[in-house]
Amino acid sequence: MSQSSHDVPQSSRALNSAAPEVAPNDPNARFESPSDVVKLSNLCKDCQTFLGNLSRVKAAQGLHQEYDLENSISLGCRLCKLFPGKGYTPGRTYKRDLDPYGHDEWQILFRKSGYNLPTVIGVVREQNLSSSFHKIPAAMDSEENFVLVKQWLDTCVKIYACSVSPTACKLPTRLLYLDPSNNQVRLIIMDTDSKIVEYLTLSHCWGSVGASDMPKLQKHNIQQLMQQIPFNWLSKTFQDSILVTKRLGFLYLWIDALCIIQDSPDDWLRESSTMCDVYRGSTLNIAATASKDGHGGCFRSRAPDRQPKLLRLEFGESIFGFFDTNTWIYGVERAPLSQRGWILQERLLAPRTLHFGETQIFWGCQELHACETQPHGSKALYPSKGLHYEDGIPLIKGSPSGIDFWENTVMRYSQTSLTKESDKLPAISGIAKLFQSHTNDRYLCGLWRKDIEKQLLWYISGDKKADTYRPHIYRAPSWSWASLDGLTTFWYCRAVKCIKFAVTDVSIVPSGLDEFQALSLDHFVCAADLCEFAKMWGWKMISYVISTPISHRST
Repeated sequence: MSQSSHDVPQSSRALNSAAPEVAPNDPNARFESPSDVVKLSNLCKDCQTFLGNLSRVKAAQGLHQEYDLENSISLGCRLCKLFPGKGYTPGRTYKRDLDPYGHDEWQILFRKSGYNLPTVIGVVREQNLSSSFHKIPAAMDSEENFVLVKQWLDTCVKIYACSVSPTACKLPTRLLYLDPSNNQVRLIIMDTDSKIVEYLTLSHCWGSVGASDMPKLQKHNIQQLMQQIPFNWLSKTFQDSILVTKRLGFLYLWIDALCIIQDSPDDWLRESSTMCDVYRGSTLNIAATASKDGHGGCFRSRAPDRQPKLLRLEFGESIFGFFDTNTWIYGVERAPLSQRGWILQERLLAPRTLHFGETQIFWGCQELHACETQPHGSKALYPSKGLHYEDGIPLIKGSPSGIDFWENTVMRYSQTSLTKESDKLPAISGIAKLFQSHTNDRYLCGLWRKDIEKQLLWYISGDKKADTYRPHIYRAPSWSWASLDGLTTFWYCRAVKCIKFAVTDVSIVPSGLDEFQALSLDHFVCAADLCEFAKMWGWKMISYVISTPISHRST
């Protein structure tokens, strides 16, 4: 028996959920005291040397060569302690001006030799420091943090307008209803005539064991969960996500394990094909980013030695703040959740994501990327906006063909892992549907018909055969990157004249509900001038011209 739309409250937010009026930010409320100011002479000799040269060099000019970081830390250098982890030996150091006119905000790039990603230290003048770095509260689940999250959400909804129209996406088939009258949680079925409600979603790691102990919706317990879901039956991550939903003032939450019948292949196939609507139609995506399974939860304890560090340094005639700006890289991109294959489309499709990291809370939407220590965002937090998953929709619209966006998405996706080999195409199907809605292109086993010749120039990068793996089950034809596991890279070929072949015909047969999930190949025809290939690659064994269609048909 399903709950009809008449049983669904008219408002999807609790009655007392209005965001409180927040006083202007007190620059000293989350800030270090003046007694923490360090003098240049208190740093190690290496840091004194390159900081002494900092004001005299131009942007991107080298300051010094490698030095022994661990030795400097042992000697008590406060600046060296800003680096993430031991064993990191900074290579040549560079300075980059974020404010070239007033020189009020810099970055110092410490690039490790042979390593592409630099550690970046933000440098901000004292008078601008209160808007660039905030001291975080003692508890991650503090009221102060939820006031900040409500500010982020309110600003995004009213000013940034990252959400799609409520009528543009279909409501999920099932939702969890957090009843404010009795604090109970139950499963409800949304009928086709249900009123539009605001709901949140959850991104989480199931765990390495396939989450055998994770609470799940199954055929035998549907009626029971529609009556009540015992709170103590839920995992720590599910409990925390419910608490976050309530404290933000919402009544509805979507969790895959509890809203998709896990022991019904038909229901899973049907519901997994709706991920584009489920996440795009949500108000906010809660991400248990630091947890590797359901036991980790959202909230982390904050030991003093794990607090984000700020160094206030008396430098010349002024005081500057120095802080690590690689927060997003280590707190979000390299966190356990971001290594999961399904999370890529969950982050890209959701209008905004609230990440619960190891040391602090992060916010990501199409217009702002922020965290507790940098609540207003900053170029120093992540200088290139387009590198974030949350920026997927603008990137599709801003690219003439969108292929650049798609190839970048595939490369990122290939670095993640999936518990089930068969999920390779389903776990990216939501992004593919969104892509098609903007390009009207034809989807072909992870590639697109327009410019398919360029997309066929993919390869698996890696020095060892262990870096490449072909699954035991068929999931895509061999010419698709989806047929292999490994770091997928696309050959950089912008000039059309470099491509000496043409795909004349291709046909696929969906083995799932649509062409975005499991596929089987009907036939593939490619015409190529082998003589031109010989010239391009320097082959000398072909001395005659041959131009003939090369066909492949599945058996």
